[in-house]
Amino acid sequence: MKRLVIAVLVLGLSAVLASAHDHWGGSGGLMGWDRFDPGSTYQQWGSENGFSAPLFIDNEFGEPDLTAEGFVEVVGTGPFGEENKPFWHCDAEEGIITILVPNSPHENMIKKILLQVTSTRAPEVAVVGGPGPGYSSGTFETGLGDVQHLHGPGFHGSGPWYTYSYGLTIEPNPERETITMTFNQCTYIEQIDIDTICIPEPTAVALLGLGALGLFLRRMRR
Repeated sequence: MKRLVIAVLVLGLSAVLASAHDHWGGSGGLMGWDRFDPGSTYQQWGSENGFSAPLFIDNEFGEPDLTAEGFVEVVGTGPFGEENKPFWHCDAEEGIITILVPNSPHENMIKKILLQVTSTRAPEVAVVGGPGPGYSSGTFETGLGDVQHLHGPGFHGSGPWYTYSYGLTIEPNPERETITMTFNQCTYIEQIDIDTICIPEPTAVALLGLGALGLFLRRMRR
């Protein structure tokens, strides 16, 4: 019986270690991860609210900050045929949107970011961690496809609407990340969504599991 219990604990610890690399389970949220899991954040900006504040935010670590250069607000037809819908329009040679997202200050192995932009043209995207140097940026496959076509007619013949998806990573997890999007002239933007999640160090998860196993063995000897 004792050996059976130990075997079950070891198998459970192995499952915990494996899950340290897979945080896409759960309900709700993009990519299937749970937006309400510890260490995760979600923020959304919509054209109805301009650049003043997010339409929706669930970020226990602070409020994200968005700045935009080269954009004006216009009114036209939305991605699903909505009339008199406001949009952000890049009326300069290029438009730049910069978003600073605060997140968990605890040391973690990696930060994963899912960025989705609904617009008439794709932006160039870059992400950096901070404060200070020592962070490396990368990408991951979102499983959503890079582009999703929406059925709207676009704005005044500017072309159809698309949702562009970007899977971004930062190692190690920073206290905050800065996402920069550069848009071509005459691009229209309808919505921006950002999901983030901090993935713990496997060693930290392992130590917790080993501690529980050691405590159990100690009690069994008594």
